[in-house]
Amino acid sequence: MNAPVKLPIGIEDFKKIRTEGFYYVDKTEMITELLNSWGEVNLFTRPRRFGKSLNMSMLRYFFSFDCEPELFQGLAVAKEGKFCEKYMGKFPVISITLKGVEARNFEKAQALLCSIIGSEALRFQFLLDSKLLAAREKERYQRLISIDADSPQEFPMSDDVLRGSLQTLSQLLCRHYEQKVILLIDEYDVPLDRAQQNGYYDEMVDLIRGMFGQVLKTNESLQFAVLTGYLTRQAEVGLNTYELIIPNREIRMIFTEQILDWFQKEAREDAPALDAFCEAFRQGDPASIERQFTSYLKKTISIRGTAVRKERKENFYHGILLGLLSHREDWLLLSNAESGAGYSDILIEIPDENTGIVIELKYSESRNMEAACQKALEQIEEKNYAEHLMEDDMDTIFKYGIACRRNACTVRMVE
Repeated sequence: MNAPVKLPIGIEDFKKIRTEGFYYVDKTEMITELLNSWGEVNLFTRPRRFGKSLNMSMLRYFFSFDCEPELFQGLAVAKEGKFCEKYMGKFPVISITLKGVEARNFEKAQALLCSIIGSEALRFQFLLDSKLLAAREKERYQRLISIDADSPQEFPMSDDVLRGSLQTLSQLLCRHYEQKVILLIDEYDVPLDRAQQNGYYDEMVDLIRGMFGQVLKTNESLQFAVLTGYLTRQAEVGLNTYELIIPNREIRMIFTEQILDWFQKEAREDAPALDAFCEAFRQGDPASIERQFTSYLKKTISIRGTAVRKERKENFYHGILLGLLSHREDWLLLSNAESGAGYSDILIEIPDENTGIVIELKYSESRNMEAACQKALEQIEEKNYAEHLMEDDMDTIFKYGIACRRNACTVRMVE
């Protein structure tokens, strides 16, 4: 007689669930989804008690060099042979959870952060004997793991060391393994939430911005990062042009800065490609727009969250597209401008040619992106979004409906 399956109440360790007879709902398709549409920084927003921490544990066991393939036997991801061969057990993984950073003052919260990162760094003590690290690099690692038994702070890192700790650890692991690092940060928002409740929000914001900014932005040692947090209605606040779906305005700022950095990098390194992308809109070439926009989406950060309203997801893609099109400084771009019987997502005027462009974006909840495109085109016509352009004497007007889903898009044009 088979032993009864146990319910994994409060258990967040993937290996324990898989080896000790607990019931497990297979969510390993998340791995292939992440790999198919990943960005350098991926944020999963879910309500509390939605299994985020267990999923992060699953990711760690899958990607880490010490992966045990038998843990995934019989699960969906195991059927993806090419993915498993390429990614399973192939990366150094840094995995931390910030859920324990609950303190009534900044000094204690800072000490807790030092302890969390120091404890994670201790897992990699082989770095002290690495033949690929220079003596100075080993000294940098030593600063992360030094313990002072006489100090109330277990890992007495200086402020500068703490701010650069995750970047330092990722760089050293990348040097040792000659392989980029995957970074997992569970419940990134807890320190900020507790700081808000206890009156030291500004200090914590400055610290988190410094830590995350260094490790997530322009970090050549990073393969990709995954962060989890939870969404609250009060936190759904727009951020100027780029309204990213991130449940905290300070973390949203880091993501926004990353996108802007990416735009600038693209403009510097591949201006002809951006020129060609913009030219496709002017030439009435939806196939080229679709191909190139999809390519750009695969290079940007990826944000997922079933708790996020559809219109907020559309705002994300709107911001990306607007940033790309702003490459053409000789074009007049209007965002959410009143025109006809409503507000068009993007209107463009090319004064030298009296050419106008109308763009309506939709987020497709299903894979039927064609239907979302048609809905966008119908909206352009029904609300007469081209009226503003005609009033400004634009003689030629192109109308595009764009449907986006994850890191892909479909583009159609009014014939």
